[in-house]
Amino acid sequence: TQGRDTDARNKFGLLPFLVADGAHIYAGTLVVLNAAGYVEPATTALAKIPVGRAREEVDNTLGQDGDESITVEQGEFKYDNSADADAITIAEIGDMCYAVDDETVAKTNGGGTRSPAGFITGVDDDGVWIKTPIQVAASLGLAAANNLSDEKAEFLINDRLSFMRFLGLNLSDRIPDARTIWLFREKLTKAGAVQA
Repeated sequence: TQGRDTDARNKFGLLPFLVADGAHIYAGTLVVLNAAGYVEPATTALAKIPVGRAREEVDNTLGQDGDESITVEQGEFKYDNSADADAITIAEIGDMCYAVDDETVAKTNGGGTRSPAGFITGVDDDGVWIKTPIQVAASLGLAAANNLSDEKAEFLINDRLSFMRFLGLNLSDRIPDARTIWLFREKLTKAGAVQA
């Protein structure tokens, strides 16, 4: 695709990521983590974790994994709405939506072919507002890596500055609670992005 001036609201942070080999990421587009932990443009594919909006264009088409890095913005961003039966309406606000490509989201997982893109926070005539829940996704990773229950993960995120820094949170930021972590895991499991 191409770079885009994606509308934004409620921006709350920037996170650095390493770029996947062969990836060309355009500014303003939706990016995801692949299974190896590198960022690439969102496509119709499974097992990808949404991380946010690319702040700048990065071309790693001739490079290896990690040869290039990119800054990813956190917040709510407006992407193109899918069409026909996959078009998102206001009835889906609060639901998970799915990546069709790096600038389009859809209501369904396309029969098990699409990864989650984020939670729907609004629908306009010209697009769909979504929030990519990177802190919640990272909380799942922290819990799994440390063999923690959702409740223990919530407690330790509140208690440990190292956990907060890992998640890109400040002391005044809202912390993902145990229920939010559990709900997000359930949605990812249902979407086929993670195993139960």
